[in-house]
Amino acid sequence: MLSEGTHQPPRPPRIFLAGGSATVTREAGKAPMTGWGQVLHLFLTPGIEVVNCARAGASARTFHERGRLDWILANIAPGDYLLMCFGINDAKPEEWLRTEAYGDFPVHLRAFIDGARERNAHPVLVSPPESDTYDVHGNLPRSITEYPMAMADVAAECGVPYIDLYNQSRHW
Repeated sequence: MLSEGTHQPPRPPRIFLAGGSATVTREAGKAPMTGWGQVLHLFLTPGIEVVNCARAGASARTFHERGRLDWILANIAPGDYLLMCFGINDAKPEEWLRTEAYGDFPVHLRAFIDGARERNAHPVLVSPPESDTYDVHGNLPRSITEYPMAMADVAAECGVPYIDLYNQSRHW
């Protein structure tokens, strides 16, 4: 029991991650294949918990429709962060997976942003990295360009931070 005037120190914020295979935590047997969310804790102050909810193969649509966003919103608390990284699977041709960069993709992103804000959490958009695949001429194709552009537009429109992992990965 705390005595009068004694306050418990605040809990460090947790960082919830929503995304696909670029963000997901992979089992050790898949090394060196690693999602960025799997190693994020290495760059943070000890005590900050990373809750990686990413799922390989998830698009913004399927993550939302399959209840993963609902789980995050049921568990996120004021002051926590929600980092969202989608676009790679959204660009795939399969109808059940695909979203349109300037169609339903921003609609799903806004649902994540609005849900976090309704719970006094901090939404952050993280663009997907470019895939490390080359064409027959050794060029790195730009396979998902519209999605990082659309995500940057949503970030500006909604006033949320945007981490441009797409261009950082292309330059690297």
